[in-house]
Amino acid sequence: KTLRTSIADREDREKSLAANLKQLMDQILQSAVRAEGVQNWGAYMAIPGEVNLEKFLKLRQDVHWSFPRIIDHKLEMWRPRLITDVKPGAFGILEPGDDSRLVPPQQLDGLLIPLVAFDERGFRLGSGKGFYDRYLQGFGGRTIGIAFECQRHLQLLPVEPHDRPVEFVVTERNIHMAMKF
Repeated sequence: KTLRTSIADREDREKSLAANLKQLMDQILQSAVRAEGVQNWGAYMAIPGEVNLEKFLKLRQDVHWSFPRIIDHKLEMWRPRLITDVKPGAFGILEPGDDSRLVPPQQLDGLLIPLVAFDERGFRLGSGKGFYDRYLQGFGGRTIGIAFECQRHLQLLPVEPHDRPVEFVVTERNIHMAMKF
């Protein structure tokens, strides 16, 4: 019974987080209308411990979604024909299939990034391999971290020169705008 309650609680938190993310995405998309009418965003396929965005992504058909592939120890964003066109890739993480196309960073309007922890400045902890930090160097699009409120770190996280903060962090309780110091 405890496991069922825990699963239901997580699903409720993910539903609340999706509603907050929809609100923020609606604001961003309304303020940045593209000539072709469709925004290009990067997202991720969740691994255990990360917020699952699958239902949210399927609802946002006004966005072209791209997903990470790790190639030669480098994160690249690839757009599958269908969100469900994925296969296990590096580290066993689902990634776009072979018929996907590479999307250069300058063609992305924004990026949804999974977080292990975050602080009020928008600095984050990820998986520790630095893939997103390297990808974000020189990235000009919007950045939104995705986490549960319990992953918020009340102390400032240690920061290294290569670390890149996100603009927003969306949780099941709030939309946090990163404080810039």
